[in-house]
Amino acid sequence: MALVFKASAAAISVSLIALLLKKSNPESALLLSIVTVIVLSAASMRFMDDIRELLELAQEMYGVPYRFCQPVVKCLAIAIVTRFSSDLCRDASQAALASGVDLAGSVCALSVALPLITSVLNNLRTIL
Repeated sequence: MALVFKASAAAISVSLIALLLKKSNPESALLLSIVTVIVLSAASMRFMDDIRELLELAQEMYGVPYRFCQPVVKCLAIAIVTRFSSDLCRDASQAALASGVDLAGSVCALSVALPLITSVLNNLRTIL
């Protein structure tokens, strides 16, 4: 919880600095934003162990196969990377590029989720 407050404070501070820099040096403002995103992402990676433990617990307690958990984690990672990338493109005034990143992320997430979707459809077929 403390990380959220620290990350928000850092993001607001960097946003204000980037706003001031953008007038005289827009490249530096964008670079500052990119570095901040990388630092905040690295700081949040320590929580990945908690997510892994939760997935292992679900596998142990409920017999959830790993093949069902893996696509969910991959889709989450794709969504995070896509969001950061498209937002940085929008900050650089590249809206068309940001839309391309959004589209690519959506297609990749759907592609990763196909085995899970296929499994759900097969289970529905056996039920019906």
